[in-house]
Amino acid sequence: MSDYSSSYSSHFHGSYAASDVHLLFTPQIIREQPSEETIDAVSGVQAVEYQPSEAYLKFFYAAFAQNRRRLAQDILSLARQLMFRSRKRPRLLVSLARAGIPIGVLLKRTLQEHLKVDMAHYSVSLLSDAGLDENALKYILQHHDPLGRDITFVDGWTATGTVARALWQGISQFNRQYQTQISPDLHVIADLAGIATIAATTEDYLIPSALLNATINGLVSRPWRSETELDSFFNCYFFEYRLDEDLSRWYVEQLLAEIKQLDNTPPCIQPEVRIRQQETSQTFMDEMIKTYRLASLRQFKPGLGESTRLLLQGNGQASELLVRNRRASDIEGLLLLANEQGIPVTEMSSMPYKAALVMTEE
Repeated sequence: MSDYSSSYSSHFHGSYAASDVHLLFTPQIIREQPSEETIDAVSGVQAVEYQPSEAYLKFFYAAFAQNRRRLAQDILSLARQLMFRSRKRPRLLVSLARAGIPIGVLLKRTLQEHLKVDMAHYSVSLLSDAGLDENALKYILQHHDPLGRDITFVDGWTATGTVARALWQGISQFNRQYQTQISPDLHVIADLAGIATIAATTEDYLIPSALLNATINGLVSRPWRSETELDSFFNCYFFEYRLDEDLSRWYVEQLLAEIKQLDNTPPCIQPEVRIRQQETSQTFMDEMIKTYRLASLRQFKPGLGESTRLLLQGNGQASELLVRNRRASDIEGLLLLANEQGIPVTEMSSMPYKAALVMTEE
């Protein structure tokens, strides 16, 4: 392992094109495959991620083919909404790592190539235990509007709404402390919790980038905060040795080609739909907390994307996988992961999501 070398580019962008994103992380490059035991002692982030089996990769490509048109439509719908909002004030995109990174890249490129709107794109960390990376936010303010009025946060999806609430709390505190005017509004593709400000849909469908780890997220790991380098950006691993496996740019280009074929797309969801979804989500969460006697909401992960994200970590904290329909084609990947990890699967036909994960802890 070594520190990221500035000779790669003027800024860190992982395996994406430098023009697509500025990843505001402090990367540690891994040039050779490390041992299974290589792990950050403080964060618990492993330097060896899940290696998908042949069967799992086959499912990924099938799921991508099945969902590419739907995701392309949702990306374009969200991009058009961002274009409309940018007419009042120029905007820049700030994606939340890691699930938000490919969405941010796709939005930037769609705005630029399809809608003729240029927006800078940064990615920052928001962690449940460490909060927002304030150093990353300060960097953005130094290079753009010092009050932060141009910042637009984007992510892939909401599940329980924990990230959206943490963003609101973190930005509210940051604004009070530094007299800034950053909006905590969150823009996502799929708003399962009904808590995002703008979303393309509330439907639980399979966003293909949720199915892989670093190899579809610019070859970067989940970020973590260093306890000894408090003046730096949050840390991540950059898996340089996996360049031959990387699908990050392929994924973006494939979806952009799909977007170019689109004309009319559905509008983003209306406030009344969001409110109904929030009520549905909250009722279900309350029921699950009671049924499984969970200590907190953090022990329940609803939705295809969030369930897959947690199983891909393979940290042994999942205790049960719930599925609405065991025979549905879009949960095949989850069933493969659950089988590999010995996690029991329960069919719950009445739940409002296609899948959910019960955790022992997180």
